[in-house]
Amino acid sequence: LALPAGHVADRFDRKGVIIVSRLFQAAATAGMGVLTLAGLMTIPMFVVFALLLGVIQALNLPARDAFLADLVPPAALHNGYSWQSVVDFAASTAGPVAAGYVVAVWGAGEALIIAGVGHIIMCLFVLFVKPLNRGGRSSESVVKRIAGGVKYVSRHQQIILIMLLATIPAFTVWGVMPLLAIVARDIL
Repeated sequence: LALPAGHVADRFDRKGVIIVSRLFQAAATAGMGVLTLAGLMTIPMFVVFALLLGVIQALNLPARDAFLADLVPPAALHNGYSWQSVVDFAASTAGPVAAGYVVAVWGAGEALIIAGVGHIIMCLFVLFVKPLNRGGRSSESVVKRIAGGVKYVSRHQQIILIMLLATIPAFTVWGVMPLLAIVARDIL
């Protein structure tokens, strides 16, 4: 999904893509919370929600990451990406801890509803962000853009190595992070 999602981020209004994807995340997360509170959540439903949230996140991330270039002047872009990395790391560290606390104090359903509300609040903040004017979006077809990207990456071994290294957390740590709240509740 990363290649078509990158095309969406390059072709459409990134701010709009971020808001729409986060609203879908809010609905799915809050829906999980409501079903959990009602005692209706099942393992198959959980798997479907997890897949749905994964697809939504795959669409959100390229737009979110590229959106920074719409907000920061080119001379400050390196600093902007550095700070974005720091904030992402801090959130991915503190988020599960906070979620574990909320689950322990109030419960999993309530934690999911709070997370859904958090997505909506984030959308409200994004509404007030004013991107810099960077010109028009590409009108090239998605197939041509993906083929061009694959061709470029295939010529640069360093990029291939970085991409491989970046996928390691996706198959190891990231899959465990959402479960830390449950571990905190049931084991700690």
